[in-house]
Amino acid sequence: MSDLGYRDGANYLKEHLQSVFGENMTIFTGYHQAPKSLDRWYIEPDGSLRPNSGDLAAEVVSPPLPAAEAMAALRTFYEKAHELKLYTNNSTGLHINVSIPDTLDVLKLAVFAGDQYVL
Repeated sequence: MSDLGYRDGANYLKEHLQSVFGENMTIFTGYHQAPKSLDRWYIEPDGSLRPNSGDLAAEVVSPPLPAAEAMAALRTFYEKAHELKLYTNNSTGLHINVSIPDTLDVLKLAVFAGDQYVL
């Protein structure tokens, strides 16, 4: 994918996702090009993504969120993705990190880990 194609796609995503997630969105031109701020959303290229012919690909990264906010953001993102006709294929995935800040969010850990003993 060309840099220009990625930038066009990233700008399109930013334009449409800012209305949902706010102005705190940054476009990276390289994968993990800089340390991320914990209060921003990011759009960045990911060389492992293989879009269908003629389409563009980008990774959308949220800031760390408490469990309830993360689930709400995910639902909102899916609704917006459906509206924009975004899609996933066998090269895409959903990555959920369980952050360990000053205090552990045990609910988030249990929900996302799905561990039968923790639940």
